Amino acid sequence: MNSRAVTAKGYFFLAGLGAGAAVALIFAPKSGEQTREYIADGADRAKEYLAAKGRGLRHRAEGLVKKDKKIVA
Repeated sequence: MNSRAVTAKGYFFLAGLGAGAAVALIFAPKSGEQTREYIADGADRAKEYLAAKGRGLRHRAEGLVKKDKKIVA
């Protein structure tokens, strides 16, 4: 597959994404303000979730590093 085909597919994907978003906004059961609040709340929840997962992964990695240091020593 050449790079032009990949680029064209990317443009079609973005166009479809935009069309889907437009249709979703047109037929949304909530007002614009309510929809923005819903999206912002979802983004905040996602941010908190990802931060918690990141902290967990960091803690796990630190534990593995300590374990490896003991093995090397």
